[in-house]
Amino acid sequence: MADHNSMSNLTPGRPARGFFQHSPMDLQKNMLRLIEVLPSQSDDPNRLIKCIIRHDTTSAKYTCLSYVWGPARPEELRYILLNGHYSAVLRNLWEFLDVASSHHARDRNVGIEKNERSRFDFESATQSLWVDALCIDQENIPEKDH
Repeated sequence: MADHNSMSNLTPGRPARGFFQHSPMDLQKNMLRLIEVLPSQSDDPNRLIKCIIRHDTTSAKYTCLSYVWGPARPEELRYILLNGHYSAVLRNLWEFLDVASSHHARDRNVGIEKNERSRFDFESATQSLWVDALCIDQENIPEKDH
């Protein structure tokens, strides 16, 4: 099993990629970034989760993901690909993204039945996610205030 704390073990045989850097946002507009979790056809538990991040307006339809923040201890970090570049996330966020990218979860709507009263669609919900740890440039104070 791959060691998720080591990128070299996480992606054997793949060329090294740089780390993700946020592109600037126009802070004069009602903008935010949204994440799309890309589906994976692999059942490999060590697959690399891929997401796309894009700018959008605050009037866009999106799902907010709330999760437990924690200390960034090295053993808690996992790596995903965000716009083709590595991004570190905490294990609990990684576990959500792992399920969100799984074709089994998408096919089964993660066990939530669709009916007239419940219109929840897991696949749609993971196409426009707002996740503060990824969507906000945590090093940019004016952006964090925005």
